[in-house]
Amino acid sequence: MANETSRVATRCDLRLCEDGEVEDLVESECERHGLGLHIVFHEAGHAVAAVDHDLPFRRIVLYDAEGGPTFDNGLRRAAAAVEMHSEDASTWVQPDQDAALRFVLAGCLAEIAALGHAIEGGFTGDIRAWRIGAGRANEMTADELDSLVGQPFLDVVTQVQNLGL
Repeated sequence: MANETSRVATRCDLRLCEDGEVEDLVESECERHGLGLHIVFHEAGHAVAAVDHDLPFRRIVLYDAEGGPTFDNGLRRAAAAVEMHSEDASTWVQPDQDAALRFVLAGCLAEIAALGHAIEGGFTGDIRAWRIGAGRANEMTADELDSLVGQPFLDVVTQVQNLGL
């Protein structure tokens, strides 16, 4: 798993924790670009991937400081979201897990492509929603993630990076 961890870290500013969960490596604030610019690129990346992969969504929502949903047992609050037609992630993940994964990856990768890095937490929440929608409520090992994706997860990351989606 150490080799996989280093490959993820160098390609996507992410790492796999010892328990296999994907985690962001970068800080949660960006003095150079500001959080707002990261949010715009992140959500735009999701929206472009959703359109490209025929994943219908309602709208992109930018929350005020007190309006976003909380996660991580209330410790964090979402700054923005691509609002899907259902809060049940299985409705957009199950029909095409590959397209849904590319949609999930596109947010973080759009930030990295445009700004050189991503803000902490964005990818973690996105991949968690995909995992739950795929029927895996618990964290997964790298091998389990590869099996669920049907190919090495890092290959999908590379494909999304190379195609821009």
